[in-house]
Amino acid sequence: MSAPKEFTCAADDWARASKEIYQRMALSIEAEQVRSLMFLDTFDWRLYRAGYVLAHVDDTLELSDRETGTVVARAAAHNGTAMNGELPGKLRGRLAGVLGLRALAAVASVDSSSVVLAARNDDAKTVARLVLSDSRVDHGGRRATLKYRLSVVPLRGYDRHASRLSEELAGTAGVEPISSSLFEEAVAATGRRPGDYTSKLSLDLNRDVSTYDAARLIYRTLLQVMNANRAGVVQELDTEYLHDFRVAVRRTRSALKELAGSLPVELENRFRDEFRWLGQATTPTRDLDVCLLEFPAFRQRVGVSSGDLDPLHALVSDEKRRAHARLRTELRSTRYQRLCKEWSRAVDAEAPSTGAGPVGTTSIGELADARIRRVARHVLRDGSRIDDASPAESLHDLRKRCKELRYLLEFFSSLYEPKLHRSLLVELKALQLNLGQFQDTQVQRHALEEYAERLLEAKKTPAAALLAIGRLVAVLEDQQRTARTEFADRFSEFAGAKNRSRLSALTEARP
Repeated sequence: MSAPKEFTCAADDWARASKEIYQRMALSIEAEQVRSLMFLDTFDWRLYRAGYVLAHVDDTLELSDRETGTVVARAAAHNGTAMNGELPGKLRGRLAGVLGLRALAAVASVDSSSVVLAARNDDAKTVARLVLSDSRVDHGGRRATLKYRLSVVPLRGYDRHASRLSEELAGTAGVEPISSSLFEEAVAATGRRPGDYTSKLSLDLNRDVSTYDAARLIYRTLLQVMNANRAGVVQELDTEYLHDFRVAVRRTRSALKELAGSLPVELENRFRDEFRWLGQATTPTRDLDVCLLEFPAFRQRVGVSSGDLDPLHALVSDEKRRAHARLRTELRSTRYQRLCKEWSRAVDAEAPSTGAGPVGTTSIGELADARIRRVARHVLRDGSRIDDASPAESLHDLRKRCKELRYLLEFFSSLYEPKLHRSLLVELKALQLNLGQFQDTQVQRHALEEYAERLLEAKKTPAAALLAIGRLVAVLEDQQRTARTEFADRFSEFAGAKNRSRLSALTEARP
């Protein structure tokens, strides 16, 4: 039996086309159906990118293959936004590695009315069916009518009749073969496009473009990421909204440093202060998010009774609620609104509110080469000075340098030979991972020690909870020592002759 063939018809053509279909094809109504469905995905389209479409239909969640439309899993539905851990078992197992920390949310809601028409032979036997669907999308209080969809459903042993029916439809004025799925069309009706958001930078720069124009493109792109994530941060939909928002702020601050002079100096100084304020405003909430996300690992690391860390978890959760309330206030403040409005005007593509700075006329290729060489030299110099006696701050400072180099490589990836660029990023990320493990364990350890003191002062904390925190601090100390021990080998790999050759060749090679 062949697969169903699908067609569409625009609303303006439907009255004439439907009349012709009913008259020419001798079809009779067999059934009628009204249903509502809600398409779900993460904000960054993780299901779509993985080849899935998830729909909440009546009381069921249906996971389909994006290309074929075949349902690959069904499960009883949960209402509202769901985190991966709250999905039914069948879906949770299949999607655990896809969703990660992201929440599911509605990306389109569709109301559909369908009529099932039967095509019969001379013996009055049904030989094919035609399903006509009229769908509407609700979005922001507005209703958008989608194209009518016509699906020819073949019956076993009667493929010839279904093919004939498909040919008749194809010959009907206004009826066209389907070009997009209901999911894609419904999402488009909301003003979005599947896959339209990613936190990854993908800038298409030309080496000859001015630093002024290139810098404004970088700043605009990062501001778009901030704007896209602000509502999710305020509503606390999941922790990744703040993560992406914060990374965009950090990248902006780094660009203001590394691309200094592309805009007027006074303007850069002013916004350098404003973005520093914004970065500091996000830090407490993000640190507490990370701490709470680590709790399952904390429990495993110390091997304590499941309830021994509950007082600590409750304290951190309370701190997180207060920190998020402060952050929410900042993101709704006049200062934040003014920052975004005036920064947007300054970096506008068509009519920026200010002209180029002292290095704004320099080609971005020339400036990128110079900046990458300079920061890479600093990374190699600072890293080579670190030995067993160096204070922890030396590794923290090196981590900052590595971030600066990482951001430069990300900003200007389109200017360099792809294979060489990727190889450098792999080595740099490995070094960053080691430095991150060293600093993160130190930050967590100090935070836990502070929390333990507060719990002790409360005089209501069970001794088992304090002992569990003590064991956890000891585990983190061991992990930090391990990261410190591994640093020498990790940095030697990054600073080796092969990678130094890559660093030298990068700014000489051309794509």
